[in-house]
Amino acid sequence: MNPLTYLASKVFCCLNGNGRTNDTVYPNGYSIENEYRYLMSDYITVPGITKLQKPDETFEQFSQLTPSAVLVRWVNYHLENAMVDRRLTVVQQDLTDSIIYAHLIGEIAPPTTYYSVVAVLGERTDERRAMALVKELEKLRIPDAIKAKSIVEGDMMENLHFLALLFHCFPVLSLAPNVFFEPVIDEESWLKEQNVKWSKWLNSFAVTPRVHDIFVDLGDGLVILQVLNKLRPNSVDWDDIVRNPSTELHYIINCMQAIEFAKNKLGIPLGHINGHNIARGNKKLTLFVLSELKTYCDKKLMVR
Repeated sequence: MNPLTYLASKVFCCLNGNGRTNDTVYPNGYSIENEYRYLMSDYITVPGITKLQKPDETFEQFSQLTPSAVLVRWVNYHLENAMVDRRLTVVQQDLTDSIIYAHLIGEIAPPTTYYSVVAVLGERTDERRAMALVKELEKLRIPDAIKAKSIVEGDMMENLHFLALLFHCFPVLSLAPNVFFEPVIDEESWLKEQNVKWSKWLNSFAVTPRVHDIFVDLGDGLVILQVLNKLRPNSVDWDDIVRNPSTELHYIINCMQAIEFAKNKLGIPLGHINGHNIARGNKKLTLFVLSELKTYCDKKLMVR
């Protein structure tokens, strides 16, 4: 379902007598449970749904799962793809800090929406993260899908309904994994060669500290941010960056800032790559990001 179609179908029940949309009034016979059941009624026909099937599970067994069990598997499938350690187990408990939501939507949101994971994770309290998440939903054109209060309080039905809506609109199961590089005979030697090549290129920007291992030294995001700031001078707002990162979360936030800056400010096509991929040293995706940065740099030099 297109999010706009969903919203259009909801207009008639989202206006109260004063024409305001902040107090939802539902027509007779409507319930959030009914809409939840409707959204999940044909989940078995979603393209790529068998990706949620366990190796030792028959399709018949899979098709008998409850809708909530399918949603839990779907969320965890995308969390695993995002290289996030968190997993959804109990809906009423695991979503209250909005962190799982932030990463999930970061995986499924179309690139053209410019959804920002950083805007959510950058907040320090559950309440502020939930409010930031709801605000970011405006970019997906589903601003009224859930209230911040429902997230923080762990309202089971509201959260299941919201997950069902996300699943219905953005399942993102049918696309094959991106393959950025052809396999090579001796991958270890090839990676060493790439490491030397790209370390030299990055060091040509006079980054500090110098890069010796791209799969380790780029993890805190600061080197990439320095390069981006050289490609577009004085454009990185260092006040938004963790200058002395000391935790994995700091690393991830910095890398997310770098990736989003490259995508949104420089227009570098990085697809669904996110900060986790760089912070955790994903080799192929790190090389892909560097390749795209160099392509941008080369084009800029040609224009000059």
